[in-house]
Parts: sequence; structure tokens; C-alpha cells
Amino acid sequence: MRLPIFIAKRYLFSKSNRNAVNIISWISVIAITVVSAAMFIILSGFNGIEEFVKKMYSEFDAQLKVVHQDQSFFNASDSLFSVFDDENIADYAKVLETKCLFISGSKEEFGVLKGVDNKFKDVSLVPTKLLEGEFLDFENSYANIVLGKSLCRKLGIGVGNTYTQVEVWVPKPNKKVSLDITNDFRSQKYFTIGSFSISPEYDPIYGISDIKYAQKLINKPKSLSSIEIKLKNIDQLLETQNILKKRLKKYNLDVLTIEQQHADFLKFVDLEKWFVIFIFMLIILLAAFNLIGSLSILIIEKKNNLKTLLHIGGTSVFLRNIFWNLNYLMNGIGLICGLILGFIICYLQDTYGLLIMGGGSIGIPYPIDMQIADVLILIVLVFIISTICSFFSIRKIRVKTL
Repeated sequence: MRLPIFIAKRYLFSKSNRNAVNIISWISVIAITVVSAAMFIILSGFNGIEEFVKKMYSEFDAQLKVVHQDQSFFNASDSLFSVFDDENIADYAKVLETKCLFISGSKEEFGVLKGVDNKFKDVSLVPTKLLEGEFLDFENSYANIVLGKSLCRKLGIGVGNTYTQVEVWVPKPNKKVSLDITNDFRSQKYFTIGSFSISPEYDPIYGISDIKYAQKLINKPKSLSSIEIKLKNIDQLLETQNILKKRLKKYNLDVLTIEQQHADFLKFVDLEKWFVIFIFMLIILLAAFNLIGSLSILIIEKKNNLKTLLHIGGTSVFLRNIFWNLNYLMNGIGLICGLILGFIICYLQDTYGLLIMGGGSIGIPYPIDMQIADVLILIVLVFIISTICSFFSIRKIRVKTL
């Protein structure tokens, strides 16, 4: 005679022992719930940071960026620019970046001078991020500069102040150090006509000027450090990148996406995420050991009841299936409750910004990005680990040992 599992369950977990069973079972369920919720929240936080960083980069960096494979600067010929005659390229801008020292009165700050041409307005979002003043007028005969808001504050420079100029110093290449610093550096004075704000990574170090003044400052009148490209259709980014790579190979130039421009940082974020997943695997393992203890106690407590089921037609496999179902039930309830709890907390953070990243006036709500992939990772981890751990308890149910 074969007994239905649900009848056997009702017999095993009768009202007389239900309180003890509930306490043992709910301890395991709560452990799985807490771990699942914490893992979902933290993974969503990592996703939010990654998306926030990518968005921040996309506001300053170009969709595609052409750089030399080995050198900081390269000379651009007319034949080179014919390469960019592509139906998916909306426009491109010539750029020259160099590290420098900004000086205003007694204040000094290290940063980056970025020289751009008149196409930069059509390629970059920086001109739309102005806080004060105006962007560069490339027909103006004066040396003007637009600084990051934080850099302006550090140098104590007022936008539009014609009485105060910021001085940019760059080292002369291949020069021996002398006692007179003016022999080792070149300098250029600029009027600050505007300030922009994008992120704490760019605002404290960047100054943007006309490329002709940047080229004059480093004494490389025809040199570029990169060519920034804007596409008509971003969905064809990889296709366009591959086409340009083939065309630019003979010039020893490479084409980088935003992710490739910041590959080291994004790899570090991914590495942190996988490290967190590994840590939570260990925590889930600890919670699973709690489940092993719960099942072991239940098996010992129900030993007499299991014998009765054997006498009325049950088998070892049948009895083990009862506890397998109980194992999956407890894990399923804990996992679902954890995901619901994690979703509620993430939703509240995403909607109301309960946790602030940074401080003062520049603080922003901690970014959250909930993804279905994290849910799948969590489900797989919980059920695989709990199944492996529970196996060592449930396999002990045999006819000879009862």
C-alpha cells in the first residue's frame, strides 16, 4: 500500500507536536529570509552604482573615442579624417588633453586641461551642464576657459571676473631640471567664462579651453590626444566601432567605447560584486547548516512516527521525500519572503532616497537598480546550497536505522 505524502505529513506534524515543529522550522525560514533580503539589497546597490557611474561617464566622455595605441599624442592628417565618413557617425571633435597645474594667486591645484574644437558642442553633453557663465566661443580671440565647479571653488575664481585670471602650467618635455622653474614649464593665462558640474570625479580637476591654446601651450600645434565621436544610432555602436578599428589600424589608432575607456574601474566594480556573492554563499551555507540541524532534530523527534508509516506501507524513499518537500518548502518560503522584503526596502530607497551617498549639498540618494538576473542568482544559490547540505541529514532515513 502506498500512502500519499500529504497524509503522511498530516500524521507526522500533528497538532500535539506542532508548536515544537513550528519553532524549529521558522528558525530556518527566518535565517533564509534575512540572508536572501540582504543579498538582494546589496546586489541591487552594486547594480545601481554601476549604472550611476556609466551615466556619469556618458555625460562627459564620448560614445566612441579614438586614441593612439602607444603614444599620448598623435598627428592627424587629412586622410585620417576621411575615415569618419560613415553613415552612423553624426559628428566628431578634435581633443587634446594634458595634465597641468592650475594657479590662481597663491592657490594651486593639479588637474587636466582639455582642449576642444568647435565641434565639441555637438559631440559632448558638457556644454549642457553649465552652472554659471557660458561655454567657449571659438571665434573669440581671447584665451578663455571653462572650469569644473569644484575647481573654481578651490582656486577661488569667480566666473566672468576679468580682473582675475587662472594660469595653467605644463612641463616642457625632455628638459633637465634647472634652478629656475620658468625654464622647465610653459604657462598660459585664461579668463574663466563658465563653470560646469557633472560629478565629483571630473569637477575638481578639469578645465576646458580652445584646442589651439592647448596645442600652443604644449608646443604641439598639430597634435591630438583623441578624437571624440557621436553616433546617430547608439544601437549600432559595436558595429561602427569594428568598422572604424579596421580603417584606423594602419594609423596605429584604437577605438574605445565608454566601458573600455574606464575598463579598470568597471572591472573593479564587477570584481567587488562577485566577491560579495562569494561572501553571501558562505552566509547561505551557514544558514543551510541551521537547516541541517532543524531537519536532524525533526527526524529524531519523529522517529516513532516514521516507524509507524513504515509498518503501514511506507518506504525509505517515501519518507525521505517527505523531508525533501519540507526542505524545499522552508527554503521557498524563506526565499520568497526575503525577496519581498528586499524589494520593499529597495523600492523605498529608490522612491524616497532614505540613504544618502555623500554629504552636505552634494549628497545624492544611494542608487538602486533591481535586476531579474540577481533574483535568478539568489534562487540558484539558495536551492543548490540547501539541497547539498540537507542531503546529509535526509539520507540517514533508512529502514534499518528506524
